[in-house]
Amino acid sequence: MVVTERDKNGRPLVATFRAAAFGRSSTYTLRYDYQEAPTVLSWVMVEGDLTSKLDGSYRFEPADGGTLVTYQLEVELRVPIPGFVKQRAAQRIQGTALRELKARAESLS
Repeated sequence: MVVTERDKNGRPLVATFRAAAFGRSSTYTLRYDYQEAPTVLSWVMVEGDLTSKLDGSYRFEPADGGTLVTYQLEVELRVPIPGFVKQRAAQRIQGTALRELKARAESLS
């Protein structure tokens, strides 16, 4: 991840990512929105080579002495791919995102 713009609190506003899966690599840039922080962190894609949409959010809610996290992601690809490949990609994206979120949360506690 390369952060190209930060807000006044030092949080990333615009960041570019490079991801690889299934023998292909993709680059995309996200713009983060902290208006509903700390309850919601959302983002929209502003540029991507293989994706035309990669918008999402994390919603955080107190639950049973911990935190319930709801992850939402909308993805639209520029290239057609078979349904089973989309399903595997979606599972990989969700797994990676949630593992990284968990690691980050645990490193701050």
